[in-house]
Amino acid sequence: MTDPLRRTTPGPDHIDTVWKRLTAQANAAFDANDLARAQPLYDRALREAQWRFRTDRDSATLAGAPPMLVAASANAADCHARAGMLTKAAQLTFDTLDALRDAMSTVTEPPAFRRACFRHLKPALCDYAHCAGNAWIAPALTRQTVLRTRDAALAFVSENRTRH
Repeated sequence: MTDPLRRTTPGPDHIDTVWKRLTAQANAAFDANDLARAQPLYDRALREAQWRFRTDRDSATLAGAPPMLVAASANAADCHARAGMLTKAAQLTFDTLDALRDAMSTVTEPPAFRRACFRHLKPALCDYAHCAGNAWIAPALTRQTVLRTRDAALAFVSENRTRH
């Protein structure tokens, strides 16, 4: 089934509009404690943010994709956690952290995008650590994720210092 909100080639303004509308609707449902309504809305908003993150490389609003992804992931994870799906919440935040870390480490990505990923790595890591702790993810796995993220961030900083 095709999502009626998805266009085949949406521009960044369309995605911002759809993402904001879905997020506002999900927030209202979440605030009313209607998790059954909020969950699919947050999940759709997350899919919009993920789509933008993966595809919007030439836009002037490129740097907006990482914070949108982090916010959408945190919202969806919070909703899933409140519904008792702690492992799902941890997986959502892990996937976002992984996407940021990979994009930041990919030298073929636009520099502005890589910097935006770097800037939003810390909040994504905090979201993951919080969800992983609540879901009782093995501490060794959480530690491995934190170390991989730290190493990628240090490599990014080192690479950018040597360029100047």
